[in-house]
Parts: sequence; structure tokens; C-alpha cells
Amino acid sequence: MSEMINVNEFTKYIIFEQNSLGCKVGTSGDFSSLNEAICYFSQYYPAYEKTGVTIRITLQKDFVMQEQVTLSGIDLSWMEIFAEHTVHIDRHALKIRVGNYLPVFSASGGARLPLISALFDMGYVEGAKDISVAFLVHGAGSSVNFSAGAGCVNAFGDGLLSLSGSTFCADKTFWNHCAGDGVSAYSGASGCANDSEASGCYNGFLAEGAVLSAQRSIARDSRSAGFVSRMSGVMNAEESDAQNGLNYGFYASISSLLNVTRGNCSGCKFGITGQRGSKIAAEEVIADNCIETNISARRYTEIEAQSCHAVNERTTPLYCIRANYSGSVIVESGIIGGACTDNICRVTTNSEVQATDTQLSGAIDECIAVFVDESANFNGRRMTLDHTLSSGTAVQVSHASSADLSNSVISNAGNYGVLVQFGANVSLDEATVRGSRNYSLYATDGGKISAIKADLQQVEGVDARTNIVISRGGMISAAQSTGGLYIAANTITEAGVIFK
Repeated sequence: MSEMINVNEFTKYIIFEQNSLGCKVGTSGDFSSLNEAICYFSQYYPAYEKTGVTIRITLQKDFVMQEQVTLSGIDLSWMEIFAEHTVHIDRHALKIRVGNYLPVFSASGGARLPLISALFDMGYVEGAKDISVAFLVHGAGSSVNFSAGAGCVNAFGDGLLSLSGSTFCADKTFWNHCAGDGVSAYSGASGCANDSEASGCYNGFLAEGAVLSAQRSIARDSRSAGFVSRMSGVMNAEESDAQNGLNYGFYASISSLLNVTRGNCSGCKFGITGQRGSKIAAEEVIADNCIETNISARRYTEIEAQSCHAVNERTTPLYCIRANYSGSVIVESGIIGGACTDNICRVTTNSEVQATDTQLSGAIDECIAVFVDESANFNGRRMTLDHTLSSGTAVQVSHASSADLSNSVISNAGNYGVLVQFGANVSLDEATVRGSRNYSLYATDGGKISAIKADLQQVEGVDARTNIVISRGGMISAAQSTGGLYIAANTITEAGVIFK
């Protein structure tokens, strides 16, 4: 052993004659267990060296992890645990609890684990999550760092769990197929796992009351969610991949922040979902072929998804875009739609959707393409809506809601082109509504429509009484518009009035 290190016996400082010294752990190594090697080197202290120094503990090919490394209040970050091959962890060897967990490696009380430069495999195949954790860091000052290519796959519980103000750096690491979460941070913890992968986990990457950076990371085929920020969590998952999750691709709840700009959550049950006062930045996101809803904002959540692509060619979700209970979604300049069975865009209960310059198409059966109800608001200026595949109404606005469809083009407009009722208010100035089966515009039950300079002929070049229609107190202002009138202009009747 003395050949490995040169020690100043008075100070216990290791005197380095080269940048890196170390030992081997395994059947034919210097130590038979990892703990023996750590205990030996921890007797000493690293001396200052300008070029940086590390004690490297190399795990040999025959080494199986049948022990736990549990640190408290000690800094071993100047050591490195290294392996060129994947190291198997014997799950049955985990006996010592740290808090509520059975960790393979843990750091608490300000401890700092050695640099992890090895990929571990715990051997999980299927079944419920247990309390084991591959790497656990807990408490302020506690930390762990990983080299590129390191991590733990097939964990029976969580891969990397950071709690209570601890920190970690796990860029370019692997946490695939964990029974629990791949990388998770809780309760004031913070860390980074950029360019990493945690596919096939319960949650891939999670921040709960914590801060996590997971840019350009991959969390496909999750059982709960690919990327989660909740309970005032903050996560940056820009350009990340959350495709084909059984439930959520990107999910934020309870006053949380989540950035998934240019991410991809195609093929999930719910692509992007936010609720309870959260905010999601999702510009240029791809959310195609989702099973139930592509993008959904509920309960005071805001989702900014400008220039998104949310098209369903292989699935038939209920909705493509949904906002309710004061939620807000921006899909400006997006391409959205596909085979939705209820609505391409559904806005209800005091919510708002901004869909200016957006392309909508693909509603099927009797689907209403845009449904706005219960004091909600829809801004669809300059949008294009192709309603060819549905016999349902193209746009329906009801119950004190409002919609701005100015300069829009609605083609093959289904049953009714635009139906406004129960005190709702719609602007269709300079818009085109073409090809409806019954009425182009229909204002009823106190609904109001402004359709100045609009083209409202069902068949181009043909004025018909079914172009501009009112009933039960409806009101339409159609000055300088093209299309036939249901009643004489500027005449107050039981049906209402059409101004022209």
C-alpha cells in the first residue's frame, strides 16, 4: 500500500508526484470491498496541487456492489470511483436505512461523495417501487458529482434522489428503467442533469419544491411523466424528449415553473399539462399524436406554446388544446388539430386561448372545432380553420363568452360556420366563412356578432338567406359584408336585428 501514496506523516497530507493515484477493488485488487478502499484513503488529506489531484478507486470487472457507502459530515469529493464496465449492484445487500430509504450511496450532514465515474445496474425488471435508492444526498452542503456516462440503470426505487438543500451535478448520465424516478430533487435541493437519459422510469426528471436543470435530456416511455415540476418546483427542460409516456409528457402543478421550449412529447396520453397556478414555457414544442389531450391548462395555469406543432394523425384524442377554470394557452402561429373527437380547441370556465395566425384542421364526426363557453375568451385573429371532415359546427361561442375571429378563414364549415348564443360576443370583421351546410353565421338567444367587410357566402358568388341568420334576439352587424340576409336589414323583429 505504501507504494500508492507518499504521505507527510506529520500533517497526514498526501504528497502527489503525479496527477492521479489510486487502487483497484476486486478479487485480485488492492482491496476486496469499496468501503475498505475509502476507509484507507480517508485517513489522509489531499495536498494542494495546481493541476488538480484525485485518488482513483477502480472497480474491477469481477467486482459486484454488495455493500453500502453511507457518508455523514465528511468530504470525499477528492476521491473518484471509477469503472470501465457496468457494475452490478446486489439489491439484497442493502440493509442499512438512511432516513426512510435504503441507499447504495448516500451523503448527509454536509458530506460529499466521491466523484462517480461508473455506471451501475441494480437489476430491476418489473414490479412495484421499493425504498431503495441508488444515490441519496440529504441536507445542506451534502453533494455528489458524476462524470459523463455514469449513473444507475434498473434501480428498484429511485436512481438519484436529492433532498433538503443538497446539490448534485449529473450531466450526461443514465438512469433508465427505474421502478421509481430517474432523477429527482425535493425540498430546496438543486442540481443539473443536462443531456441525460431517464427513459422507462415512473417519472424521468422531477423537481418538487426544488430547482433542476434537465436541458436536452430524454425521458421516453415514462409511467407517470417524463418531466415534472410541482409544489413550487422550477425545472428547465428545454429541447428535451418526453415521447410516448403512459400519462404525461411535460407536467407542472401547484405554483411551479417548467421550461420545455422546443421539446417533444408526442405519443403521450397527455402531452403538456399544467394546473393550479403553474406556468409552462413551450414555444416550438412538438406534441403530436397524443391519446387524450395534446396541451391542457387548468386552474390559473399559463402555457405559452407559440409556434407549437400538435397534430394527431394516428390517434383520436378528445381535445387538442384545452383550457378551463381560468387556465390560459397561447398557440399563436401553431399548427394544431388532427382527428379530435370532441374539439380541436376547447375553452371553458373563464379561461383563455390565444390562437392568432394558427392553422386548425382535422376535426372528425360531429366534432365542434372551436368551442368557447362559460365566460371564456378565444383570440383567433387571422387563423385558418379547415372543417372538411366534421359535420359539427366550426366555431361555437356561448354563455357570455367572447371570440375574436377577425381576418380569419373558415372553410368547409360543417353544420354552422359560426354559432353565437346566450349573450356571447364575437368579432368576424374581414373574415371568410365558406361551405357550411346550414348557416354561415347564426346569432341566437342574445348572441352578438360583428362581421364588418366579411365574406359569408356558403357558396362563393351566391347570396342565400342562410348566410347571415338570427333568432330569439340575436344581433349581427354586417356592414359591407357579402352574403344573403335571413331578414330584412335594419329591421327589429322578434328574431333580432341584422344591421347592414
